[in-house]
Amino acid sequence: PIERVEIGDGLEIAFLRAGHGGFPLLLVHGWPETKRIWWRNVEPLAAAGFEVIVPDLRGFGDSGLAADGFYDVAAHAGDMRALLTALGHERCVACGGDLGGAVIIDLGLRHPGTVVRQVIFNSVLPLLPDAYEAAGIEAAPSREVRMAADYFLRQGREPDVLAAELDTPERRRRYVGEFYGHRFWATPGAFTREEVDFMTEPFADPDKLSQVVTNVVDN
Repeated sequence: PIERVEIGDGLEIAFLRAGHGGFPLLLVHGWPETKRIWWRNVEPLAAAGFEVIVPDLRGFGDSGLAADGFYDVAAHAGDMRALLTALGHERCVACGGDLGGAVIIDLGLRHPGTVVRQVIFNSVLPLLPDAYEAAGIEAAPSREVRMAADYFLRQGREPDVLAAELDTPERRRRYVGEFYGHRFWATPGAFTREEVDFMTEPFADPDKLSQVVTNVVDN
């Protein structure tokens, strides 16, 4: 069942929890995802002895929109700290991908001692071009990656226009569904059509999709 806590200024954070009594393990989704991306992982991790806590970030899924209008990494990290505190936890193990990776890094740095171990994948790399060059690693993204990331241009330059174009539930879900296929969010074929339908369902809501489209660059 979905649980909810209210944190600061009436913001409601929705989350799932399994394995009560174990060491807390916080799983933070990326963009454009919700807590549903962790569906396959919750029960095995709970069976391994963790108390698994799987939230929707503010503005995503079943969580509320932010009255203050902030959807940056620091705001998300503050929400995760507040959620853990509300559940009676001072420390956790944290795992995050994409935006979620940046959130748990910020959570650990901004609130020392909160994150005792962390796992980060498919997230933002440090901007260290000199170190990459010294190691013989190409810092610039490939042409294929740049083509797949063209959404950054539209969302950065004309987010309101793009949001207006996604004017039906079907168009909104199709736009998000692309990230489970040709935009490199996952190995091709990793998600079935039914699974993509399940993952994109929350983004049929125009308010939720709008905040995702207009805030990705800031995040």
